[in-house]
This record gives sequence, C-alpha cells and structure tokens, in this order.
Amino acid sequence: MALALQKDFSFLSEIINWLKGLSFTVEYDKEADGSITGEVIEFHALENAPTLKECEAKLISSMREWAIGRLNEVPYLLKILLSSDEEIKSCLIKNQEQGF
Repeated sequence: MALALQKDFSFLSEIINWLKGLSFTVEYDKEADGSITGEVIEFHALENAPTLKECEAKLISSMREWAIGRLNEVPYLLKILLSSDEEIKSCLIKNQEQGF
C-alpha cells in the first residue's frame, strides 16, 4: 500500500515548464465609438470595453470562463492524446444496438 502512494510526479514539472512558454495571440481594434474590441485568436474569445484595460480584464474573465466550462473534457483530451488508436477503440462504448 505504501508503494502505491509513492508515485513519480516528475512529469508535472515538465508540463508546468511547457505551459510557461505558452502565450495567447490577441488582436485589438479601436471602434468608431472609441471603445476597444479584443479577440483571443486561439479560441475566439471576443470582448469590447471602453478602455484597453477594461477590455483586457473582460478577455481574461472570458478566458477563465471558457477554461472552466471545459474542465470535464481535460481527462478525455489527455486520454486521446496519450493513447494509440487501438487503445481508444477499446474505450468506445456503444449506447444502444445500432443494427450492424
């Protein structure tokens, strides 16, 4: 039992280092009314606000909401990326008889 608790989590530091280098591409446009529209290109977060500072704050909030909304997908994403086609195939569960 003690052996099961002594897992090697060194891979986490590699993931953290990889994520440190990750950045987001943001494009800003000044609108006719003087407001600022910003878009995060990687996943199309789009916000508008009166100032650049407010627009950035709204973009960050949208990015967090986007990420929180996908938390339940992370294990599936990792499973798919870390598995062979055969391993993925073995995980497919049929909901109902399809007739073939």
